[in-house]
Amino acid sequence: MASSSFLTIQILVILVILFQGDALPQSRIINGNPATKYQFPWHVLLNSTRSDNTNKYCGGSLIAPNFVLTAASCIQNATNIKVSTGIISFYNATETQNATLYRLHNEYDSAKGLNDIAIIKLDKNFTYHDTVRPITLPGKSQVNNTFVYQQTYFSGFGMTNQSDNHMSNILQYSSNVIISNDFCRKSLDRDNVPLCAVSYESSVCYGDQGGALVAYISSRWHQIGLLFHINQNGCYSGSPHVYTKVTDHLGWIAYLTGLNFDY
Repeated sequence: MASSSFLTIQILVILVILFQGDALPQSRIINGNPATKYQFPWHVLLNSTRSDNTNKYCGGSLIAPNFVLTAASCIQNATNIKVSTGIISFYNATETQNATLYRLHNEYDSAKGLNDIAIIKLDKNFTYHDTVRPITLPGKSQVNNTFVYQQTYFSGFGMTNQSDNHMSNILQYSSNVIISNDFCRKSLDRDNVPLCAVSYESSVCYGDQGGALVAYISSRWHQIGLLFHINQNGCYSGSPHVYTKVTDHLGWIAYLTGLNFDY
């Protein structure tokens, strides 16, 4: 087990990164500040109808004109998925499509939280403009990058108050930092942590799952993770949450979409 002094050093490093600022100002998803119109053009809102006629809202990211990346747990057993783009207001999307073609990862295990990733294929392309743009995924050169201490950002319409069970009306974002898997395992008492991020000023919450965790790398925004596990202790600042690591699945994504990651 790591010594208490080592854990203290990790926490101090995280706090320094979070408070030094970067390409975006900090905010909170729980009771947070809204995103601006052009800030997250890759963000999509998913409303999936399931086989039992219940609905689930999640986030996702546009990675090509007709492909969306999200969590498998968001769309498992879906019979129809409404995909909305160019959206900063929950009720005012630039464009919405109905999608019925999707693929969960072939080794997705909901009980163990393994390979929680999915691709949605749209019937027609979304039109790119200022509020609708794809997010770049990391290339093969980043496969061994742990991204530890990387400052990241997350956007979503998830709950802003955990006690009222309502989605946010406005897209919000938070500033986070990647922490080591070992540190995260100890914090969550959980074995499967492909990628873990924390903020001491904000927190993702229910309804944010499937959304993109992005980082500004080499003068460009890249999606390095997608949210699938909310901390069992709730949506509180300082609580680590678990993300699927995109670079673990580049081959699978390339196979389904035809995207090239030779960079």
